[in-house]
Formats: sequence, C-alpha cells, structure tokens
Amino acid sequence: AAGPSPLAALDTFLRQIAGADAALRARGCLSVNAVAEFGQADADVRALIERSQRLTETIFAELIARARQAGELAAGIEPPAAAHFIHTAIRGMRISAKAGASAAQLGATVDFVIAALKAHGTPVAEV
Repeated sequence: AAGPSPLAALDTFLRQIAGADAALRARGCLSVNAVAEFGQADADVRALIERSQRLTETIFAELIARARQAGELAAGIEPPAAAHFIHTAIRGMRISAKAGASAAQLGATVDFVIAALKAHGTPVAEV
C-alpha cells in the first residue's frame, strides 16, 4: 500500500519481483512451484494455493479499486478481473525467472502489465 499512488505501489511491487537477485529468481516461488509440481492432485496443497490466491487477489483488487478511484485507471476496469490478471502475470514471471529470464526481461513484462492496466477501458481511436 506504500507509494506515491496505488499504481506506483503496484509497479514497485512488481519490479521488486523482477529485480530480485538471480539466485533467488532461480529458486522460484513456493506457491508456483507447488502448483507446477502437484497441480490439483494434493488436496492440502490445493487448499493452501486457493487460500493464498484469494488473499492475494483481494489485496490486488483493493489496490486496483484505489487506482481507479484516483483516476489512474479507467472507470470501467473491473478490480477482480484486473487482480486475477496481475496474479497470473506474477505466476508467469516466477516461472520465466526459474527458467532463466533476466531481470531486464521480467522488467519488460512489468512494463507491459502496467501499460495493459492503463489501456484497459481506454477508447480505441477510430481509423
């Protein structure tokens, strides 16, 4: 929640993931590693992952709602859908990092995520 604005706080959070030490990026994330290893096969793992996802996406949805209220995002953006998009992007970044993606590559993903959030709901110019 810290930052000069809700969208800036999200950007900072995502860049911390992208810019983590290479050895830390290579280890991956416990949650993502568990999903990759067990999928839906283990009920305990599935319950833990579902609980974690609900909590994480609730936090992101609140942040998106605040960014929308602050005028940083289009009024039509749906916080739950945007939160799921962000969570999915983070999972993808974690897998990519484990597969050897560089901090620069992950940073480019962050650029795209932030740009996509800003563009969502923006009217497309007619050609």
